Amino acid sequence: MSADEHFDDGQYLPGSAKEKAAMQALQDELAGIEPESATASIPEYDGLPTVADWWPEPNWKAWVESGLPSQLAADLFFLRKNLPNRPPPPSFGVEADAWARMYLRAIEAMKETLAGLQTNDTFDSLHKRYESLLHWAPSLLKNKRLDKETAYAPYGLAKASSRRIRHPFSLTGLMRARRLVIANLGWPLDPDIPADPPWLPVELIDYTTGAVTWQLCRVNGNGYSPSGDAHDDEEMAIIDAILRIKADAREKEEGKGNPFDRPPVAGDIQRTGPDWRGGRNITTDEFLARFRFRGIQFGNWVTQKERQNVLNHAWDALLDLTDICGLPPEAASLNGFIVGIAFGARGKPGSAAHWEPDQRIMHFTRMRGAGAIAHEWAHAGDNFLGVQAYQSTIDAMGDYRPSDREIAYLRQHAYLTTIRETVRTFPETIAMMKVRNAIRNRDGYDDALCRNRSNFLRHARQIDGPGNDYWQSPKELWARAFEAWVYDVLSELGRRSDYLVFGVDEERWTQPGRPSPYPLDAERARIGSSISGAVKAWRDILSAGIADS
Repeated sequence: MSADEHFDDGQYLPGSAKEKAAMQALQDELAGIEPESATASIPEYDGLPTVADWWPEPNWKAWVESGLPSQLAADLFFLRKNLPNRPPPPSFGVEADAWARMYLRAIEAMKETLAGLQTNDTFDSLHKRYESLLHWAPSLLKNKRLDKETAYAPYGLAKASSRRIRHPFSLTGLMRARRLVIANLGWPLDPDIPADPPWLPVELIDYTTGAVTWQLCRVNGNGYSPSGDAHDDEEMAIIDAILRIKADAREKEEGKGNPFDRPPVAGDIQRTGPDWRGGRNITTDEFLARFRFRGIQFGNWVTQKERQNVLNHAWDALLDLTDICGLPPEAASLNGFIVGIAFGARGKPGSAAHWEPDQRIMHFTRMRGAGAIAHEWAHAGDNFLGVQAYQSTIDAMGDYRPSDREIAYLRQHAYLTTIRETVRTFPETIAMMKVRNAIRNRDGYDDALCRNRSNFLRHARQIDGPGNDYWQSPKELWARAFEAWVYDVLSELGRRSDYLVFGVDEERWTQPGRPSPYPLDAERARIGSSISGAVKAWRDILSAGIADS
């Protein structure tokens, strides 16, 4: 092995992507066959046409430019989107061969429905024509004398689950809402308006007063929720939705992701500060010994050059972090609480970095993880201090002793920012509770109801939108506040460390009308002051642990 090469070192870190891939390959080899979907394994369905075979995706823009009404194009778009590529699996008393025959007959009826398309057609008229061509009416479902093929005729083109089948003209709630508005939003002629827009103007009627308002709704998963922004008329709601859709599209294009995520480091990673390495390259042995991590892991696709780069950058970043915190380098692993560090080996979709509380591993995705060390170390520190507090509580409760399993769970998943009132009297938690109060309340006092919410918390709730609680969760608020503190302390010292923290400067997020994922202005200074106090409290815990080892 070359002295310049780096491989996994130290303690084995389970759960990496390469380990999962190897296990899957072994299972596939032992099985001897590739898995098939339940529908594909039904011989009667082999060779049946898919939607693309009998109704290729149209050029919707060209159709509308040729005279097709935009609303009718939207109706057809969602009708096609709702069609299956195979018949339902044998169910509801219908065997596979019967479903296959029903599927083919339904396709012919749908093709004939589309062949007679008129510009004055609507979704409802197409629905009625389709059922008429199959000589079917809803009353036939109740006729127990009919054979299933006749009674269920239009369901030959039904999407199915284990419990129900859905008529091809029966759309989901979200599809119905989008079908009714995308034409008014500008689809398909406006290239910035997709057929699945993230914002929808929805008519709401108060049946007690008869008042009608148009609520701007944000799409969340398979549904949508009111954003709280209402308009008196449809036109204004549509304009508002268009502006928001276009703004989201611009921000995602610029950031290539969630516009509120940490921006990637552009170009070379910049750093100004002490030369911790003396210009030399760091080895894995040095890295583990210096910071007391027990293991280090690299992904199979991380080249040797990248491995050396991340080792060097992480070395500098962790020494910058411990230096401004007034901690010895060994405390970078929180005295061994952080078992290991990984690069490009354990990635999660859409995440540049993450902390694994069960394995106690910090992971960074190749060079995209640049700038995330402060954030993930804050999560690890929160978890570490939470474990200390829980253990203190357990020791103090003479009348209750949790099981070993409960203790293990607490040690893996306890975060100090989520600990309840019972442990707030312990000295090691008081400083962090002050941080939590500063983060959540403008005046910094402990108000469980948060009646005087900080702008930081209000902005996080705006970013989350209805039904979500990621950005406003105590753990995430704390980690982002800590990032801002690290950046500000470095800046006051005339230093910069992009691999440690990046993209949290106030100038980047101070934009009128736009929420910020990081604290700003005087609030930022007040929260930062509370974090400085907490860091001082950590020193006693961490320094004592190092002295005892």
